Amino acid sequence: MILWVRTRTCSATATARDKSFNVDLAAGKSARMVVRKPGLISYFAATIPG
Repeated sequence: MILWVRTRTCSATATARDKSFNVDLAAGKSARMVVRKPGLISYFAATIPG
């Protein structure tokens, strides 16, 4: 399981480079994601201006 925590005052996303997931992170909130396969996960984050 991966726990994403957004502590900043604007929203963001975490997206897999292979597009297998996209997590929306609201400002000051958290999101959980269950990983089914072991290994490294390549991702990028983007801030959503608000």
